[in-house]
Amino acid sequence: MATCTTTATSFLPTSANAIEFVPASPYFTGTYGDAIDILHAQRIACDNIEDVITRGDLNEAGFKLMQVSSQTRMGGKIILDEWQMQGIPLQTMNVNTNRNDNALGTSVSNTSTNKSVDTLRLLKAQKKFGALMDTCDECTVQVENALRGKLGTSAVAQIKLLTVLNDARSAFDDFILEVEHE
Repeated sequence: MATCTTTATSFLPTSANAIEFVPASPYFTGTYGDAIDILHAQRIACDNIEDVITRGDLNEAGFKLMQVSSQTRMGGKIILDEWQMQGIPLQTMNVNTNRNDNALGTSVSNTSTNKSVDTLRLLKAQKKFGALMDTCDECTVQVENALRGKLGTSAVAQIKLLTVLNDARSAFDDFILEVEHE
């Protein structure tokens, strides 16, 4: 029986050995606040990825973009699931008072109007989250294309990647603005 003495890291390219991996926080509890923190951390990671792309280390950029995509997907899912289960906890119009709208004294409730507003906010957040995930996925695809040489020279590939990454940062900003407590 032969034994293998080679470690798993010896199979990785030498540049990949320098790639840092940041594990999930041991304090992560899956709450709304944790999800917001994840989104902020991944938005900051996009700024770091810009530096990595500028240096020309596309392998590291690809690895980091995969992390950003998976962490963002998890954070966004937590937020949208909470919005769906408990109603939108942010900036909702808490107007459940009855008012006298006609001469006969019939009460009209704003509850159905509030539910419509909440539904529209949820749909808007879902749309922004979908756009964010699309741009994250597009970043990953473009890095893969650059590594395969499909984007042309290194400088041209870097410019294209930075453009797509800028779109991802804008999508992050839009989604975070939509879901963050004020």
